[in-house]
Amino acid sequence: MPASPQKPAVLHVLEALEGGTLRHVRELLPELAARGYRVALAASPRRNPALARDIARAFAACGIAFHELPMRRAISPLSDLLNAVRLSRLIQTLRPDIIHTHSSKAGFLGRLAAAARGVPVVHTPHAFPFLMEGARATKSLYRFLERLVQPKTAALVALSHEEVLAARALGFPDERIHRIPNGTSYPPLPEPPTAPRQGIGFFGRLSRQKGADILLNAVAGSGIEACLHGRGEEEAALRRQCQRLGISPRVRFMGECAQDEVVARMRGYAAVAVPSRWEGCPYVVLDAFAAGVPVIAAHVGGIPDLIQDGVNGVLFPVGNAAALTRAITALLRNPPHGLAAAAHATLAAHTLAAMADKLEVAYEGVLRPGSQ
Repeated sequence: MPASPQKPAVLHVLEALEGGTLRHVRELLPELAARGYRVALAASPRRNPALARDIARAFAACGIAFHELPMRRAISPLSDLLNAVRLSRLIQTLRPDIIHTHSSKAGFLGRLAAAARGVPVVHTPHAFPFLMEGARATKSLYRFLERLVQPKTAALVALSHEEVLAARALGFPDERIHRIPNGTSYPPLPEPPTAPRQGIGFFGRLSRQKGADILLNAVAGSGIEACLHGRGEEEAALRRQCQRLGISPRVRFMGECAQDEVVARMRGYAAVAVPSRWEGCPYVVLDAFAAGVPVIAAHVGGIPDLIQDGVNGVLFPVGNAAALTRAITALLRNPPHGLAAAAHATLAAHTLAAMADKLEVAYEGVLRPGSQ
């Protein structure tokens, strides 16, 4: 996998083929390939073998090789050791100039394997695991593991200001931290007409992280109608919550929504709610910006980096269903003017091209220190 004289060869490593991390990789790698990078992806097919095959076919059309690395999400010493060895052998075969790891599992194994081969690593945490909800002991373990491989990280890509602060606390010097928020290639659409749109749209996995249960509690405190687009392990519990709260007639479960349909579907709602408990730099906010629809989101993770309350969206305290009810009710009664225009202006600074430009600078700094 030798690089051209102009661009380095980069092997990306990812465990979770789902959510925003998958979208990040799916959009970024073809962009890098189009810029002349020799790009490959090593990822685990365990969570969704059919999706892994689809991605492999789509990437092959862009000249991007896909290598299966059967990593497990949970800590599994034997499996993790075997996959670190497999990855080390893959690195020896491909001879990339840079390893770029994504999220915690691939980040840990990738940095160990790359260090054994003397290859520099760029790591994107996509929200450090210790910033997520969990037991104190578990968070302490993740902090310990991140500190352990911190010296083996040539550069860290932080999607949010929260991640910058967390990286500094882990011992990363500022010159090794690159703040590069997610970017999207969706063009902004004009603000849709408001008259027929009264419901609230939710787009995301039905998981504890994404906070759909918080939205349902907000619906129970008002006459709001909501439609949930997505599937996940919490769906059955959310349906039971609707029955318990007596709001089933006002909540519709819409099922999975294909990524290329999200922006268009968002335009059918008065607003999009993002009630997450933790986040990195969520694409759903950028999609709502592109749709020209007001977004009401929790003040958590990288969301306040994207939303200035009352200017290009509305923020509410994380986990506070009553505050979410008030925010939605106020917006429906008196739709604010100028939010869409301000959101479009924000979106202009969060393009896929801008993200790739900044990442190229990070790569250059890793290969030629002092060149930035």
